[in-house]
Amino acid sequence: MARCFVVQDFGNKTDYPDPRVLDRDASYAVSKDAVTACGVECVRADEILHSGTIDKPM
Repeated sequence: MARCFVVQDFGNKTDYPDPRVLDRDASYAVSKDAVTACGVECVRADEILHSGTIDKPM
C-alpha cells in the first residue's frame, strides 16, 4: 500500500492576525479521510512511535 507522510502542526493553534483558534487535528482528520478513501495510508509525523532522527521512518 502506498503511504502519504504528512508534516503539519497538531492540536489547537491561535491564528494571531485574526485571534481565532484553529483545530489542526480536525483539519488533519479531513485530509486523512480523503487520502484513505483513495486507498493510500496517511500518517502524520506525530503518529510515528520513534525517538531520535525521523529520517528513517519517513
